[in-house]
Amino acid sequence: MESDLVFTTKYGTPIQGTNFLTTFKIIRTRTGLTHGDLRTLRRGVGTLLVHLKVHPRVAKAILRHSRITMTMDVYAEAVDSDVREAVNQMDAHLRRMMSRTLSKPT
Repeated sequence: MESDLVFTTKYGTPIQGTNFLTTFKIIRTRTGLTHGDLRTLRRGVGTLLVHLKVHPRVAKAILRHSRITMTMDVYAEAVDSDVREAVNQMDAHLRRMMSRTLSKPT
């Protein structure tokens, strides 16, 4: 049975909130996650999508947001390695620009 629901029972019907939370806690314990709630998990998914350089429209669809700004502003955090990479790219670009400027005959 197809539906637009994110979580359903094995029969495709809406899952009860309390049953979902109980199942989530069991899975969390079995996987060794000692703390965190659904909001933390959702933020982690958004951050991972940004880190994987998934297009914002795709991330928006996965997180089921109505606006990209919600996806990018609230759930997507800048990953340190991405920030470092961006700074390194700017540094390399500026160095190339400077070397071209300095190597031009005056």
